[in-house]
Amino acid sequence: MNDGKCFHCLGQKEKAALKLQLLCDINSRIAALAPLVGAGLTYQALTYAASMTLDFDGADYQILRPGGDVDFIASANRPPTVVAPVIGVAKTFSVVIDNTVIVADANLSFHISWTFVGAAPTLIAAGKVGVLSMTALGSAETDVICAWNVED
Repeated sequence: MNDGKCFHCLGQKEKAALKLQLLCDINSRIAALAPLVGAGLTYQALTYAASMTLDFDGADYQILRPGGDVDFIASANRPPTVVAPVIGVAKTFSVVIDNTVIVADANLSFHISWTFVGAAPTLIAAGKVGVLSMTALGSAETDVICAWNVED
């Protein structure tokens, strides 16, 4: 496929084909490992809605295939806030946003009180996969910290 060329020397179509091949390989490996996980990490498919609440009591990995724009309006089941000097409990999970089957970009918006490490995304392009990692350090929406990364 790449005739021994380095990745940076490949043309756009070759890079896209190689990325798709790698993504398919990763997806098939995840699917093959899922039954073996048992009591380990869990995953679940989320049902798309234009407005969504993300649940900290859901699976470790939640997969969303958007059918259009998505407004993440709230989070649910954040951990209780504990007063100092007691150390509280944090909850964390990741949402894999798989926009590879939709032929249009999907606009993304998030609860205004969530803090993003880096910039909050405003869209996910058609054909891309992104990961939204969320951590809650307390019971309020202001205690939610997010990080976002999307494939090139």
